[in-house]
Amino acid sequence: MNAKSDVDSNATLNAFREVVRSRRSVRRFTDEPVPEHVLDDCLELAMLALRAHGYDSCPMEGFDECRVRRLLKLPRKGLVTMVLAAGKRSDKGVYNRQYRFERDTLIHYL
Repeated sequence: MNAKSDVDSNATLNAFREVVRSRRSVRRFTDEPVPEHVLDDCLELAMLALRAHGYDSCPMEGFDECRVRRLLKLPRKGLVTMVLAAGKRSDKGVYNRQYRFERDTLIHYL
């Protein structure tokens, strides 16, 4: 069974999809920040969703924030804190031993 059929057969995921798709899209926002735990959950779920469909992802920091805002047509007060790259894994990639650390060890909010 491939990853796509595994995902499609998951009743809980399908129920979640329906909830997300039934929400209306908002184009205006308040200045109220999104809670850190919500951002963490969203980013983690995005990466897991990509993996479930056979794609890898890589969160990146150290990019030109002004250029990203301009490319995405975000307002000046918008804050880009991470870029998430996604794609199919190459057989010619460089794969070393992976190390996993607890999130709190590496992520600190100011």
